[in-house]
Amino acid sequence: MIDEKQITGKPSIDKPWLKWYSNEALDAKVSNMKFYDYMKLRNRNNLEGIALNYFGHKIPYIEMIIEIEKTAAAFEKMGVKPGEIVTFCTPTLPETIYAIYALNKIGATAALIDPTTNIERIADFIKLFDSKHLIMVDIAYPKFEKFLKDTKLDNTIVISPRDSLSPLMKLGYDAKKMVTDIKKETTKLDVPYGDYYISWKQFRELGKDFQATDVPYKPDSPAAIVLTSGTTGIPKGAIISNENLNAIALEQGYCTNMEKNDTFLNIMPPFIAYGLVCGINNVLCNGLEMIIIPKFEKGDKKPTVNGVTPKIDKANTFDTLLLKHNPQHVLGVPNFYAKLSESDKADKLDLSFLKCCIAGGDTFHSKKEELINDFLKAHHSEVLINKGYGMTELCSVATYTIDSNTNKLGSVGIPVMLNNVKILDLETGKELGYNQIGELYVSGPGVILGYFGNDQETKKTFITDENGVKWVKTGDLFSMDEDGVLFFHGRIKRMMIRPDGHNVFNEPIEEVLLSHEAVSDCAVVGVEDEKTNGEIPSAIVVLKEEYRDLKNEVEQQLRHLSLEKLPERDVALDYYYTDALPYTLVSKVDYQKLKKDIKDKILVKNS
Repeated sequence: MIDEKQITGKPSIDKPWLKWYSNEALDAKVSNMKFYDYMKLRNRNNLEGIALNYFGHKIPYIEMIIEIEKTAAAFEKMGVKPGEIVTFCTPTLPETIYAIYALNKIGATAALIDPTTNIERIADFIKLFDSKHLIMVDIAYPKFEKFLKDTKLDNTIVISPRDSLSPLMKLGYDAKKMVTDIKKETTKLDVPYGDYYISWKQFRELGKDFQATDVPYKPDSPAAIVLTSGTTGIPKGAIISNENLNAIALEQGYCTNMEKNDTFLNIMPPFIAYGLVCGINNVLCNGLEMIIIPKFEKGDKKPTVNGVTPKIDKANTFDTLLLKHNPQHVLGVPNFYAKLSESDKADKLDLSFLKCCIAGGDTFHSKKEELINDFLKAHHSEVLINKGYGMTELCSVATYTIDSNTNKLGSVGIPVMLNNVKILDLETGKELGYNQIGELYVSGPGVILGYFGNDQETKKTFITDENGVKWVKTGDLFSMDEDGVLFFHGRIKRMMIRPDGHNVFNEPIEEVLLSHEAVSDCAVVGVEDEKTNGEIPSAIVVLKEEYRDLKNEVEQQLRHLSLEKLPERDVALDYYYTDALPYTLVSKVDYQKLKKDIKDKILVKNS
C-alpha cells in the first residue's frame, strides 16, 4: 500500500494502482529472448497439453512445436533470411500460427495484413516491406490473381482452411464448397500451383530432413508487424518487438485467472494486435487450449447489393460458438457481447462455464456494461465483463480490470503492472491530478518500436522525456481516481468544434442517450456546418423496435434528458435514425461512414 505521506497528487509518481498487485507480480521481469523461445519455455512442462483445437483436431504443444520447427526449416530452404519480412494475408489457421513462430526462430518477421483489404493497399505495403514471399489463403486467390502476375515475388505460399482438418472434416469441407460453387453458378478457379504458387504441403516438403538455424536473439528488433486500424487515417505498419510480446504475455498471466489447459475461444483475427497478441501469443504462452475460429460472423446486418441481402452464417455467430464450445475464456469487443444479449438463443444459454469474458477494442458504455453483466448473471455466470484499454502502439493491452476492486462501472481498469501512465492537460502539457480529464500517456515494455518506414508519424506518437523514458501519446482523454482506476472520456480526434468555437466530445452524449429505455444503440459525430467552419454535434440513434414509430416523442425526451444531464452547449443538436450502426472489420463503430452517410443524405434528419 502507498504511504499517504508520500502521495504527491501525480498518478505517475504515486502509482496507486500497484496496491492491487501481488508482490510476485510486481517483481516479475520481462524475458529477453525471442517470443517463440519464450512460448516454448513457458510450456516446457506442458508439452502433452492441447495447444490448438481446430474443428475437433486437437494438436498438443509438442506437436505444434514440431510443426513450427519444420516450417522454420522450409522457410530457410526457401531462402528467407534473418531480418527479412514475409507478408501474410490469412485468417487464423494452424498454419498461420506455425509460420509466425517459425519466422521468429530464424530471425525473420511476419507482417500480417487483412486479406479483405483492397489490393492496391496490400500492394503498397508489400512494396514498403520489400517482401519477396507472400503467404495467402486460397479463397483470396481470385482477388490477388492479377496483382500477383504484375508483382515480382519469389514465392507465394497458399494455405487452405482444409489443410489441418481431420480426413472426415476434409470430406465435409470439400462437399460444402462444391455445393456453394454450384449455387453461385461459378466455375471453380483453381490456384495454378507450380514453381511460383506453392501449396502448404509442397512448402513443408522443402524442409524435410533439414534443421533450421536458430538465429540468436537481438534486442529491440522487429518480431512482427501489424497495421493500425486506420479509423482516423491511412493505416501504418506497427513494429512489434520480442520484448513487447513477452511483456504482454507475462502481464496477462498475472492480470487474468487463466490456468494451464483452460479453453479459450479465439475469434479475433491475427492481423490486428488484439488478435495476434491477446488471441494467439498470450494464450499459448499461458498454456491454454486455443479453439480456433478462422471465420467469425459478427452478426451485423449486411448491406443489400443488387437487391440481395446476404444471409448471416449463424453457425459462426458468438452465441452459437459459445453454446457449441463452452469455452472458459473468451475475448471480444463490446459489440459481440451486445449481440449476445439480443440472441434468439438467449433462453438456451447457460453460461456457467465461463471463467473470464474480456472486452476491449472499442468503447463500452456504462449502460451496455450493466445490461451485459445482468445478462451474464441471469444466465448462471458468476463473472463480470473484464474490460481493458489498449492500442496497437501499446502492443494491444495497457490497462485491465484485474479483480472486483478495479472493475468499476464505466472504467477500463488499472494500468498493467509494468506500465506507468500520466494524464496531461491539453493546453499546458502539465501532469494533472486525480479525477481530472486530460490526454493519457503510457510507458512500459509494451510500447512498440514505431511505424515501419514512417519516421514522421513515429516522432508524433512516441515521445521520449527528459529521463529517457519512451511514452505513447494516445490521443485519448482519460481521468484516474485515487485507486488508480482509469475512465475513458473520448478520442481527441473525435472532438467536435461547434460553430461558436466550443469543444464537444461524443462520449458523454452517447452515455446519456443510451440511458434512455428506447435507445438500443447510438453514436455522435460532428457534421460540417455549411455556413461556418464549425461542426454540428449530431446523434445517430438506433431505436428498439417497439419505439420506431415514436421517433418524435422519443427525440423530445432525449433532448430534454440531455439538457438535464449535460451542459447546454454539450448536447447533440441534430438527430438521425437508422436500423443499425455500421461497424468496421474489427467491430468498432465506423464514425467516418456515419459522417459520409449524413453528407450523402443516406441518413436524413427526423421530419
